[in-house]
Amino acid sequence: MTSSSQSGLDTGHDPVLRAAIQWRMRLDEKPDDAVLRRDIEHWIAEGPANAAAWTHAGHVLGLIGQAKSVSFLPTPQENSGGWSRSARKDLTKRLAMVAAMAALLAVLTPPIMVRMRADYVTGLGEQRLLALEDGSTVRLAPGSAIGVGYRSDRRSVRLLSGEAYFEVRRDTARPFEVIAQGTKVTVLGTGFDVRLGRETTEVAVKHGRVRVDYADGRQPVSDVLEPGQWARIAWNGGATRGFSTTALVGSWSGDRLIAVNRPLSDVIADVRRYYHGAIILSDRGLGQRIVTGSYDMRDPAKAVATIVGPLGATVTRITPWLVIVSAP
Repeated sequence: MTSSSQSGLDTGHDPVLRAAIQWRMRLDEKPDDAVLRRDIEHWIAEGPANAAAWTHAGHVLGLIGQAKSVSFLPTPQENSGGWSRSARKDLTKRLAMVAAMAALLAVLTPPIMVRMRADYVTGLGEQRLLALEDGSTVRLAPGSAIGVGYRSDRRSVRLLSGEAYFEVRRDTARPFEVIAQGTKVTVLGTGFDVRLGRETTEVAVKHGRVRVDYADGRQPVSDVLEPGQWARIAWNGGATRGFSTTALVGSWSGDRLIAVNRPLSDVIADVRRYYHGAIILSDRGLGQRIVTGSYDMRDPAKAVATIVGPLGATVTRITPWLVIVSAP
């Protein structure tokens, strides 16, 4: 469940933010290019999302710039084969680009385009309990966003980013549904959790029953979940189902993150919602390793070391805003 650049680093993606980073770095390379400056001005003027992304890209690149004294590459003395000046410059630039993009995504969680569509959002490390007009409640996890659309015949909430736990007031005349990246969860009265991953939507039931439908993939999904059951729906089709104790459903609503047999990439994605910076997994295979444990989110960087320690992975903190997790 990762999305990676060509370098294999797990960085996430957002087209507006990526474009802003690319424009910034092109301008850094050619600060006197009048044509480039004009193109950038036109891009910024296309809309408020572009303008906001440009401003925040500059801020995050400034933070990354504070780490220039840290060498990402061995010096010629450290590397017997030697590095040419151009090779060092090119690879350092690529690593800086990846780090900057990841940091930008972390600072802007949820991303700008999501915020513009949302009615309620939470920032890094922030949780929020919402009371909806029908008496139902929603607890938003850190770095999450929802849009609410109630009608006379239906109650609808769209999960745009992150994770949310719902306690739904029963109303047979107005079904309650949650839409998350094409997955529809329909309930009458229940408590359940929905989480958006990078390539999946996860649904877990604490009490009551929900119906889960997903019709966009190669393998449509339609299933009913009972208390303690969960389903992970892949956006390209198909679903994985399982059982868990109901006590774990929505267990993130505190200072601890509990993971039971989950891929490391998923767990790190959750930790990112608490961390004011970037956490990068340098190896896709490492992200597929399975993790189980309970972790203190009051110190996310320390939690990362606790999570990956049993896997033998190395945690390197480049700046207060950048943590890299490397395979053993």
